[in-house]
Amino acid sequence: MIIRLLKIYTLRVKRGISMEISSQKIEGATHIIINVDRLDVVNALDVKTAVATKIAGHDNIIFDLSYINFIDSSGLSMIINIYKSVISMGGSFKLCGLSDQAKELMEITQMHQLFDILENCPKA
Repeated sequence: MIIRLLKIYTLRVKRGISMEISSQKIEGATHIIINVDRLDVVNALDVKTAVATKIAGHDNIIFDLSYINFIDSSGLSMIINIYKSVISMGGSFKLCGLSDQAKELMEITQMHQLFDILENCPKA
């Protein structure tokens, strides 16, 4: 398995919270890892902007939410927008590493029917 670490960006967001967004190529897919505790109204736009640069030119995306403990409607909207962007380019989009809160959010909003959700995230 060839793994290529592309880049790691550290951003400062409005609350002074540091977040890392990294990407790796794993078995032909670009694995996007978001290392932030919350994906909410405070940082969703910043995360979306950073993720957009990571997925540019890649068509098979695995979106790893393992570090995220809470997602609000703004965070969900950001995930949906990234999903639409990838799918409109003919790519595939999968989620992995969902917390219990994120799983509940996906079920309540019926998004679990839209997204391909993996039980386990691919390991490098």
